[in-house]
Parts: sequence; C-alpha cells; structure tokens
Amino acid sequence: MSGLIEMLSETLASGSVLVYALVFAGGVVASFTPCTYPVIPLTVGYIGNQAGGRRRAAFLMSLALVVGMALAYAVLGMIFAAVGMQFGEVWGSGWALFAIAIFFMMMGLFLLDVFSFPVPQRLNSLRSKVTAEHRGVAGAFLVGGVSALIVGPCTGPILAVIIGVVVTTMGESSGLGYVAAVLGGGLKLFLFGLGQGALILLAGTFTGFLSKMPRSGAWLATVKKAFALLVMLAASLLLVYVGQNTDFPDLSGLLASAERGSVEAPLEPGLGEADDGGKVDFGGDEFLD
Repeated sequence: MSGLIEMLSETLASGSVLVYALVFAGGVVASFTPCTYPVIPLTVGYIGNQAGGRRRAAFLMSLALVVGMALAYAVLGMIFAAVGMQFGEVWGSGWALFAIAIFFMMMGLFLLDVFSFPVPQRLNSLRSKVTAEHRGVAGAFLVGGVSALIVGPCTGPILAVIIGVVVTTMGESSGLGYVAAVLGGGLKLFLFGLGQGALILLAGTFTGFLSKMPRSGAWLATVKKAFALLVMLAASLLLVYVGQNTDFPDLSGLLASAERGSVEAPLEPGLGEADDGGKVDFGGDEFLD
C-alpha cells in the first residue's frame, strides 16, 4: 500500500504524461454519466440542423463546441493553478491534504446521491438563449463555453476532484516556471474538456455513429457509482498518505498522550496523600480526637 501511494504521489508531482492521459480519460468516462450521455443526442441535433447534412460543416461546428467547452475548463484550471501557486507551502501541509481528502470523500458521496446541490436556473436559461440567438461555428463555440458552466450533479464532483489534484500538485516557483505551471494546470482541464466532448465530436461529425451508441439505461448509473468508488478510493489513499508522510497529528499518539495525562494527573492537596508510613491519609482525624 505504501509503495502504491508513493508511486502515485511521485507521478502527480512530476507532471508525468500519464497524469494528462488520466485526466483526458476522466473526461471521456464523465461523458458516460447520467447527466451528460442522455444530452448528447440533443447536442448532435443542434449541430445537424445547422450543418444541413454537410459533413465538413458538422465537423467544424462539433469541434468549435468541444473546444469552447474545453477552453472554459482551461480558464478555470489556470485560475485555480495560480491560486495554488500562491499557497504552495500550505498545500504541502498535512492539514491541507487532510481537508482535500475529506473534500474528495464528499464528492464521492455526492456522486452516490447522498446529497445534492441545485443548478441555478439562470445558467440553463442562458444556454437556451445562446442556442437560439447564435448560429454557425461561433454560435457552437459559445454554446460549448456556456455548457461548461452548467456542471451537472455528475460532472461537478469529477471536475472538482481534478481541480483539487491540480491545486495540490502546485509548488512554489517564479518567472517562466510560474507561467509554465499555470499553463500546465489549464492544459489538464483543457484535456478533461476534450475527453468529455469526444463523443460529441464523433457523433456530430459522423451521422451513423449516434445510432451505434448504446441507449441510455441503468448502466449509466453503474458508471456513475463506479466513478464515485474511484473518487472515494483516491480519498482513502490520500488519507493514508497524510497519516504516513506528513506532519498531520497521529491519532493513536494523541489518544495515548491523553490517556497518560489522565493517569498521571496530580491529586488535589490533602486528598489521598500517603504519609511516611505508606498509609493513606484521607483527613478528618480531628473528629476522632
């Protein structure tokens, strides 16, 4: 277990290509959740109505929509990466990592529908307004950007976990190193957006692809629950890492210290004190005289 945790921490900290591949794969899996997958036919219908059967136009509109969504995520990633750089030492502390782990655990419970947050209706109305008023490639780009803001109860926790990974892997640097780190955070979220929009790009470009996609059903809920378990597993591994490799207080040590303190607590003066003969003096001798 410790070897696995050490390998994961080194991989995340080193900015390995594997991290970017995992983020992209996370976006692809997120597109198979109940909040995203059933909406794909509606998005493809919006693209097909404007493309008019022209594959090149359909490809450009699909690409513009996916890039618009990915760029919105990238801006969000760069903002959080810049914030993370300002508090590099804080994110390395045991308490901060413990808070991140608890946050991951809550996002896993969110995916399991233990609790939920309502999506503001203004964002939904904004998307409908943009879809109706803007057409062509530019309109598709705007629709993609607005769609990224409307994070559903499935995509939101996954996105939050990836942002948490981006923030916690930020170190302290300046100059070109700072710029590269911020751009790297944006690139991770950009790849997440591309992964999430991969099905839209394929289904919007190739008319027969949508008919070959599996129909929505109970398996979508299974994918969502599997993602929840992965998020909670990551939270558990992070908690183990915090307990073994950071300055977070050891719970067993705290309990042992508290127990020793209660045993070794001094008695009040005059009560239960032993005299020179080894006998315990409980007081009250004046009443016996």
